[in-house]
Amino acid sequence: SAGEVRCPWEYADCETAWQAHASTGPLQAAVRLIGQAPVRAMVLRALIPHVTAEGTVRLVTHFRYILATPHRQGEQGRGGEEL
Repeated sequence: SAGEVRCPWEYADCETAWQAHASTGPLQAAVRLIGQAPVRAMVLRALIPHVTAEGTVRLVTHFRYILATPHRQGEQGRGGEEL
């Protein structure tokens, strides 16, 4: 089966969101290339649309998944054919 799961991420404020994201591999690479100040400014600017009226930051992501089982020799498919 397959599906999609909604994963909201909530942070107390923009600074907390920055700290959480700054520790990730992609942002660490960007910091090494261009420095922390411009990367931080870019991330904080990108967070603005996600700041709630209360000042928290809410990012909602969706992950797709598929569940599968290993093929077993001799099993038959739905149409009766051997897999």
